[in-house]
Amino acid sequence: MRILELKEGARVALIHNVNNIDDLYNNAMGIVKGFEYEDGKVECVMVEFDNESSGRNQRIKYSKYCQKPKYKDHNITPIVRYDNKYPIPPFHEKSAHVIQFPLQLGWALTAHRVQGCEFTKGSKIVVHWTKDMQPGMAY
Repeated sequence: MRILELKEGARVALIHNVNNIDDLYNNAMGIVKGFEYEDGKVECVMVEFDNESSGRNQRIKYSKYCQKPKYKDHNITPIVRYDNKYPIPPFHEKSAHVIQFPLQLGWALTAHRVQGCEFTKGSKIVVHWTKDMQPGMAY
């Protein structure tokens, strides 16, 4: 996606494993709480993840953003641009770089995207089920 449009209050999911040890893994879900700018450009997206342990080390690394009064009493994690390298088929001798905020809107997710996700108590989940679903698609 060339342009990611977000606003405060948007439900988002990480689309890459940013740091598994820090619980910033693919499909970690949260809410956008703000944006931090440098020189007029968005430097990071401030996300409050559902799992409170997500981003502990990230918050320390980018403490200059987290210590601002509007975030101080919350587990807000700065998500910065991520440089992902992709091999180009067919021989994988060349590669392309995609530099982006590793986020996507998370209001609706497919069965494949929610595999391994944790949902907070009280979450409202709607399952669209059809006869075409294969055995094992839901467990």
